[in-house]
Formats: sequence, structure tokens, C-alpha cells
Amino acid sequence: MNKKISTPASNVELWPPRTGQFNHTLAAHDLMDDSIAKSGVLPRLVARIHPTKRGMYQVPFGALLLERIKKRFGPDYEVSLELGDFDNDDMIRMFNLENNEAWHNLPISYIEVVHAVRTAHRNGEIKIGKKSESLSAPDIAEYLGGDWMNRSGRAKERVFWCMNALTLMESGDVKTSDLVGLSVNQVNQLIEELIRRKKQRERDAEFAEKQAKQAKHDAEKAPDEPTRDAFKRRANFHEQKAAEHRTRAKAETKQLVNEVGTQLREHKLASNDIRRKSEEVVPSYTPPKKAPPWLFQAAKKMATQVGHILAPDDKRAREIREIVKVRDQLDSFSHQLLVEALTDLAERVNQLARALGQPPSRPAADANPKKLSL
Repeated sequence: MNKKISTPASNVELWPPRTGQFNHTLAAHDLMDDSIAKSGVLPRLVARIHPTKRGMYQVPFGALLLERIKKRFGPDYEVSLELGDFDNDDMIRMFNLENNEAWHNLPISYIEVVHAVRTAHRNGEIKIGKKSESLSAPDIAEYLGGDWMNRSGRAKERVFWCMNALTLMESGDVKTSDLVGLSVNQVNQLIEELIRRKKQRERDAEFAEKQAKQAKHDAEKAPDEPTRDAFKRRANFHEQKAAEHRTRAKAETKQLVNEVGTQLREHKLASNDIRRKSEEVVPSYTPPKKAPPWLFQAAKKMATQVGHILAPDDKRAREIREIVKVRDQLDSFSHQLLVEALTDLAERVNQLARALGQPPSRPAADANPKKLSL
């Protein structure tokens, strides 16, 4: 079926699906207005009959055109459509060609294509690759074909940074407006730097969550209340560290997008200088040196033992409480001796706690576990 019809702009919908940040408000409005002013005619739209809504039509591209028509002439303005028997794959490929060629290869257009493919695949409207649950970059590149593939038949770098950009958008770290005014290469390099840093923080956050989960498990099996409380405090500590890593990652990303992105738009920074400039703005997070496995066990064991010292149910603590009840009957020497012993113990413990809480003044040497008195 190939025929031309006219219908109000309000009867036309977009397909493939483009949701979330892709609301078409960032496209090249000036280009569209200039085109209409110079030619005096509106671009042609291809369409298909809507599969479920009577009297409605779907177009694979033309979001900007429809937006401008409704704004300038109203929703009842008649638009010309050329109907065809297009399946979902046809619609996505036409959308891809229009986005990549008609609007000067804008980075946002590339990202929008990958987003549309992923959304349609997730909704079961198209089938790509061998796995139904997820798509890889090569799967998408092979499906789209054309300049998404290089001469050797492999996915171009473009599809990888588009997927990374979507990851940052879905996590709320980046908005499409953050990428306006940047070239393809600038977006590529910026996204690569942001993803590299996010992965570093996420690895540490996941490790902290794993430690918190283990601490909660240990708390459930603790033999007494002091040990249980110690494990609960440890779980809270690691949960706070995980949240801190993710919070800092978002703050660092926002700062880099604002400062580095601004300099790129103002042509004060070249694409290959993004890594260097990012280090100046926010130095990369350096994960701590991986500790030997015995160190964690030693620290946990020592924390448990320290927690038992004068714990409420400890025999020595009970005896001290009994002495406190009749302290007025103690001779001055015994009273002073006991008070000084407890004060000295508290001070020594505080000194160790302060030492542990301070940053190391020099690289720590590997300790010998045989020398640890546990």
C-alpha cells in the first residue's frame, strides 16, 4: 500500500518508542525553521496506519516537524503523509537513517537511536540477538547495520559510548541537556571519563555492601549481646560507606559535566585533553591497596575480643559493679588503684582508636600475622 493522505497533526504519533529524557525539545529547531522559511513547504512524512488506534497514524521520524507545526499552526493543521506497509524493523531503520543523516550527526540523535532499539526490544516489538533479556553493543550495531559497523564487520565505538551514555542517564548522573553543543568526539571522550570514574566508585560501594551483608549475617549468629551489637555497628559502618561512595560519584560527575562541558562548548578545551582537565577539576579516586585476606579476619577477631572486655555480662564487669555499690567501704589505696586501672585502660583504648582513625602518614608495610597477638 502506497498512497498519500492528509490528516490533522494531532492524529500522528511517533514510533519507535522514545521515552524518558528524549522528549524532542533539544533537536535543531533553528534548522527546521530555516528550512520551512526558505522552501515554504513542509518536509514529507512517511507513515503507517496505527496498529491499535483507529484513525491514527505512526511516523518513524518527524518529531521536530510535528512539534513545530503544533506550536506554529495548532494541532488541527493538516499534514501530508505517505502511507506504506512498514513493519517495526522498517520503522526503526528509517528512524535511524533520519536521525543520523538529517540532523548533522548530533550525538543526542545517536543515543536516541540506541535507546529506541533497546526499548523496542525490551517491549518485545523487535527481536535482536540470541538472548531475549539483554542486548550487547555488537547486537545493536549488527541490527542497525550501515555506519554502525566498521569495515571489518565489527561494532563501531559509537554504539559503546551511546550505551554508556544511556547508563549515566538512567542513573540520573547525566541529562541530554548536558550534551547539547558538544561534538560526537567530545561526548565520546567525556562519557568514557565519567564511566571510568563511576565504575571505580561502584566497585567499592558493592564491596562495602558485601561487607555489610556479612556483618548482618554474623550478628544473627552472635553468641551474646555485646558481640551482636559490634556486628550491627560494623554493618551500619559499611552501609554508610557504600552510600558515601555513590553520593560522591554523583557529585563528582555533576562537577565534571558542568566545568569540563562548559570549557568544551567554549572551545577552551580539546577532546583529547578531557582526561587531563578532569584530573585537575576532580582528582581520580584511588582505591585502597588490596589487603591480604588474613587482615580482615584479624580485625574482626580483635574487635570481638575488645567488645568482650568489661562487657555488661563479663564476670569482671559484674564484680566492678558490686564494688561500686559499696565503694564507700573501700580503703583509699584500693579505691585509687582500681580507678587508676580503669582510667588507664580507657585511655589506652582511646589511643588505639585515635590511631586507627587517622590517615596513614606513610605507605603501610605488610604486617606479619604471626606477630599479631589475638
